[in-house]
Order: sequence, then C-alpha cells, then structure tokens
Amino acid sequence: MLNAEEEADSLIDVQQLTVAHEEEEVACPSLESVPVIRKRRFMTITEIQSNAVMFLVAGFETTGTTLSFTSYLLAKHPDIQERTRKEILSVIKDENGLTYDSLTKMPYLDQVISEALRYYPVVVGFITRKCDQEYEYKGIKIPSGMSILVPAFQMHHDPKLWNDPEAFIPERFSTENRSKIEPMAYQAYGNGPRNCVAMRFAQLVLKFTLAKLLSTYELVLDPNKHKGDLKLGSSFTLAYPLDGVWLKL
Repeated sequence: MLNAEEEADSLIDVQQLTVAHEEEEVACPSLESVPVIRKRRFMTITEIQSNAVMFLVAGFETTGTTLSFTSYLLAKHPDIQERTRKEILSVIKDENGLTYDSLTKMPYLDQVISEALRYYPVVVGFITRKCDQEYEYKGIKIPSGMSILVPAFQMHHDPKLWNDPEAFIPERFSTENRSKIEPMAYQAYGNGPRNCVAMRFAQLVLKFTLAKLLSTYELVLDPNKHKGDLKLGSSFTLAYPLDGVWLKL
C-alpha cells in the first residue's frame, strides 16, 4: 500500500513549473550582438490543479460507464465480440504483447468503441455552445449570449443522420465509411476546437482495458438480470445503465 508521506517526496513541485525561467535572454539570429528577451507563459498553480482534477474526475466515471455500455453491447452481439477478440489476440501475438504500438494496430476495436459511444453516448447534458449573435431558426429566436445544449443521444439515434440507427454496426466507422458520416452528427466527444481535451487519453484507456478483458474472458449477459432492453438513467450530465450491467465471464 502506498504511504502518502513517503510518496510525497517523489512528487513534482508545481512551483518549478511556474516561477522558473519566466524570462530568458537569447541571441537574435540576424543580429548576434543584440540580445532579445523572450517571454514564456507558464501555467499557474491553480491552473495546473484545476486541469489535473478535471482530467481525473471527468475521465473516471465517463470511462467506467463507457466500458459498461461497450461490454454490454459486445455480450449482446457475440459475433462482433468474437471478431474483436480475434483481432486483439492476433495483434498481441504479432507484437509480442500489449503495448501502445500494438493498440494502434487494432482498427476494428476502434470501430467498436466509436459505435458504442454512438449507441450509448455517456455525456448527454454537458455539450453546450454559446450563441455569439442573435439568430432565428424555423421561427425560433435565439438571443445572443444564450447557451445551446447539443442533444447527443437524440442526434445519435436520428434516422435522418444515421442509417438504421438502432442497430449496433461498428463498420459505420471503418476507413471506407467514416467519410460518409455527417461531421456534426457524432457528438461522443463534442466537436470543434473545444471538444473533449482528454479524447485521445480516454480512447487509449478504453482500448487497453477492453483489449485486456477480451483477450482473457468471454463476455456473456446474465439472463436473470437482462430480460429486455437496457434501461438508462441520467444524472445532470451523464447517462448510465440504470440497473447496472451484469455479465458472466
């Protein structure tokens, strides 16, 4: 077990990131005799703490819930689960283990995760954008400054945006088909320059966990717990399996 007092000595002093070398003197390439003062912007302690907390808090429940949803869908579709497992085992064998490089060579696993996030988007009440000027859409006036919530779940199941949206089809996100998807129709991580800052980190965690899980176990739904469609609950921002996901390994 980790001892907080013993481990404290190994932590990085965040003050080193904020007070050291805020300005440095460098030579001008064209005028070697003329010094140039170059200023660097360092994060404050508050900014570092805020980003660290957000990284952990935002990535904990969201990632866990996504793993639950994905495991449920794979157990419900054993053919897709088996294809995913074969890809994982093949890559692990060829690469002599599960590494960052080997994870990048699992395109079908990528497709499975993307489709799971389409079918069950976890963040359903947090993707907002602020209207910067008054706008009217189909008779509805949107004043400047109003925040607009993006209805991710409804968009992900809209037949106008997706072919057969109630079917779980990972191939939607294959290299050949991804370009056919309307860019703004997929809101698993938001969109634009202010989308989820931890998207790549989340994808890495999801891929690693599922690869470890599927390379060792077969996921089977507990028939006593899952007798119909999965019931969903929601908190202020997140969707989750209302009664949990029950599997046999």
